[in-house]
Amino acid sequence: MSNVHRTVAEVLSAAARARVLKAGAHACVLALGIGGVALAQDAAGGAAPVMEEVHVTGSRIQIDGMSTPTPVTSLSADDLHVMAPTTLGAAITQLPQFTNSAVPEGAPSSGWTGASGASILNLRGIGQNRTLVLLDGRRVVASTRRGTLDVNLLPSSLVKNVEVVTGGASAAYGSDAVSGVVNFILDNKFEGFKSDIQGGVTELGDNKNYTVSLAGGIPLGERMHLIAAADYYSADPIKDATRRDWQQSQGLITLPATRPAGTPARITRSNVRSTQFTEGGLITAVRGGASPDLQWTQFLPGGVNAPFVRGTDFTTTAQVGGDGQDLSWYNYFTPDTSRGSAFAHLTFDLTDSASVFLQGLYGAGKTSYLSPPSGGQFQSWAPTIYWNNAYLPTDVAAKMPAGSSFTLGRAGDLDYGANKSIEQQNILKSVTTGLRMDIGDWKLDSYYQYGRTDSNINMNGAIRLDRIYQAIDAVKDPVTGNIVCNSSLTNPGNGCQPLNLFGAGSPSQAAIDWITQDISQKQIVEENVVDVALSGSPFDNWAGSVSMAVGASWREEKFSQAVYPVELHALDMPTIAEATALGYRGLPSVYSGNANIFERGPSAAPSGGYKVKEAFTEVQFPLLSQKPFAESLDLNTAVRYADYEGSGVMWAWKAGIDWSLNSEVRFRLTRSRDVRAGTLSERFDTSRGPGNVVDPESGSTVQYAVSVVADGNPNVDPERADTLTFGVVYQPSWLDGFAASIDAFDVKIADAIGQLGAQNIVDQCRLGATQLCNYIERGTDGKIAVITNTFINTAQARAKGADFEFSYTRPVDLFGGGERIRARLLASHVQELSSQQVGAAKVDRAGQTGLQSAQGYAPDWQGTFSLTYERGPFSATMQERYINTGDYDATFIEGVDIDDNSVASYATTNLQMSYRGDLTSSGTWETYLNVTNLFDKSPPLVAAFGFTGSQQTNSALFDIYGRRYNLGVRLNF
Repeated sequence: MSNVHRTVAEVLSAAARARVLKAGAHACVLALGIGGVALAQDAAGGAAPVMEEVHVTGSRIQIDGMSTPTPVTSLSADDLHVMAPTTLGAAITQLPQFTNSAVPEGAPSSGWTGASGASILNLRGIGQNRTLVLLDGRRVVASTRRGTLDVNLLPSSLVKNVEVVTGGASAAYGSDAVSGVVNFILDNKFEGFKSDIQGGVTELGDNKNYTVSLAGGIPLGERMHLIAAADYYSADPIKDATRRDWQQSQGLITLPATRPAGTPARITRSNVRSTQFTEGGLITAVRGGASPDLQWTQFLPGGVNAPFVRGTDFTTTAQVGGDGQDLSWYNYFTPDTSRGSAFAHLTFDLTDSASVFLQGLYGAGKTSYLSPPSGGQFQSWAPTIYWNNAYLPTDVAAKMPAGSSFTLGRAGDLDYGANKSIEQQNILKSVTTGLRMDIGDWKLDSYYQYGRTDSNINMNGAIRLDRIYQAIDAVKDPVTGNIVCNSSLTNPGNGCQPLNLFGAGSPSQAAIDWITQDISQKQIVEENVVDVALSGSPFDNWAGSVSMAVGASWREEKFSQAVYPVELHALDMPTIAEATALGYRGLPSVYSGNANIFERGPSAAPSGGYKVKEAFTEVQFPLLSQKPFAESLDLNTAVRYADYEGSGVMWAWKAGIDWSLNSEVRFRLTRSRDVRAGTLSERFDTSRGPGNVVDPESGSTVQYAVSVVADGNPNVDPERADTLTFGVVYQPSWLDGFAASIDAFDVKIADAIGQLGAQNIVDQCRLGATQLCNYIERGTDGKIAVITNTFINTAQARAKGADFEFSYTRPVDLFGGGERIRARLLASHVQELSSQQVGAAKVDRAGQTGLQSAQGYAPDWQGTFSLTYERGPFSATMQERYINTGDYDATFIEGVDIDDNSVASYATTNLQMSYRGDLTSSGTWETYLNVTNLFDKSPPLVAAFGFTGSQQTNSALFDIYGRRYNLGVRLNF
């Protein structure tokens, strides 16, 4: 670690331990943790912090951010640009409160299940669908049926600031605001024209990207005002992961149960390769009298067989060195990405106290990449090669008597699917119209919004599982002597083309054309919203004005999905009866012992929807004003009634105290009940796939194959979260320009929506959870055939910790005066991030930075520190991001489950320099240079499970690009 990294890391570590500021009188402040100071500088660049108006975030009552009882962290457009000059998502996820967010920089593996290449925010790491994203205080149609939004599709050039409510806000804004709210506030009063054009590239010359942003605002007569914006971003893919010298095929080798006593179950090694497949095929098991020395024979180009070279630490799944592959060698490192948005907002003043508006948003994003080879496919669906396969090399066939066979492991489609590309396009369209007006001392704010997201996913050269096993079973026609599919002997004219798997390059083009097909999936998500809110001050009491807001809303969410061709589904397999009629033996051997699972699954085209009616009220009630030890004391309360179709009625509420002890110290306490109803996915999804379970009823510990139905539950109960935040804001008069806030948080989620998993359902049924036995279906032979893994209220979860924020601004005289420095530290400590499923032990993933987990994970300490120097037109900002040492997997015990369960700490430095000048009497220009990861710090290595193209680090936390540069120009008129 460089001296710069070490110094800043030590500062952050010290701040993380809360051993800073003053002792004695301020000890209570330090004990609470920090989060949420919103500061603004005066026009003259003075040091004194002032209150920044918050129009919607955290409360439906219009009050300033320093007076909200719920913690709010505010970022200006300039802050976002310094954090990451390219996209909104990249900037927001620099905040330490965000963990386990989906980022486009991650491995392109989410294509069929979500918005590939998207930035989806995750506050606290407790679930992306528990973070509510707003645009000017209004919902935006989701990017997926999972209820999440790709924030990169929002109009970034008009974003004035972003405010993050880091406490529950369901009472104010409804379902999904369990961990908080992220509100993107637009500059709807903007006049003039501005542009931002930039280009970037990494140190290695790849991932070339550019951004073009244009925005304008103009009055149209005396009563109309129009703003419009267009944004475009494009980034080239990084195709070769091995160009990064830290990409060392770091992997875990699982040792056999017969390992020496005291040896951990898993060992971490570099240059790990699979022993289950090779490019040209590998014999992994023999049966039926085939010669044992055939095992561990591999096939080279042309079908030449050769011994498989063993490396060190050899097991039947992995080894170090030797032959074999790590499929990350062939995987795209990052996808080819492009996205753009167009936005317009027209306001018309009907009178001096009433106006209407019409707003339109169009956002489109596209990603494409080559799918990694299907080594995993043949690991799970390993084909059986029979003694009379016509493509068997002569010397191998000589060792296979009639009736014998072997299992072949092959890196799937390296040569018969080398161009298997996946492309995903998401198009978001939203139209909003509304009325704002003053009714006496009250303000009415109402709107109607329609939104639709179309997600189109295309895969070229997908493997047809209903054909590939026919093609593999190639034999000689006893009449003609030609090589044909075995199924063609009983079903002539079925079109089957025999497939030669022995050696890379052996499959014929005719066979490739027959077993591959272009497939696509289309998903439509729609949302209708009507919302009416009325706010004002109905009366004054002994301490001041009582403020309140009341309102109601109606919302409809729905989606539909289809796979094309309709008759083809990626997991379709023939039933046993159909396979027999087809006359082929090519069913995957893993299923040979359980015929019951070959029944048709549910539709590959789920759809559904629901409606919700809501009403809410919020009251800000002053209790004391200008009293000793109480400059002000306010009570903030809110309650929301929601009637969800399918889930029924649920209530959300909050109560908060905001106590200004004096002009320097403010305390805030909020207790809330937050809720989250099931998403469209959790309610209506339906799919079918393979699984393996150990069946306690059989008395055996050996797994066998079953069919698992992932099923939605339209009537799943909502989640309930009890949230407590307690904090203090400190702005000392003895230190002008300094401000600090500390907020402790504790979020307890009950009845969390999720899936138990096939094995858990079987185990819990056996242990007496009889309601789960209804999800298990057995065949006529007594074996489990189908397990329905539906969404139910399965778990409890908890997030507990503290947020820290320090800010200091002051003028300095370093190079002749007229200078200013600004420093800001945002830090977060996660004390607990746990989940507990029904019948299982609690798992706490606080401090886990290795494996990404669907149940959440978070560093125990992380922080972002920025230091800005300004002198006239010149500005320079140094930003440091620090992530503390963590665990690879919080459930592992070092020395027992794994040899090394630690992940190194990580600190990166970013630098931005800019220079401004006058272009005309009314215009300015600014040029800037951003250097991200200034010292080219490699991410800590994280061993990958398996060999399916995994990156060797946690890409959602750590920088995977290395040093990169962005140069741009901004114009303002």
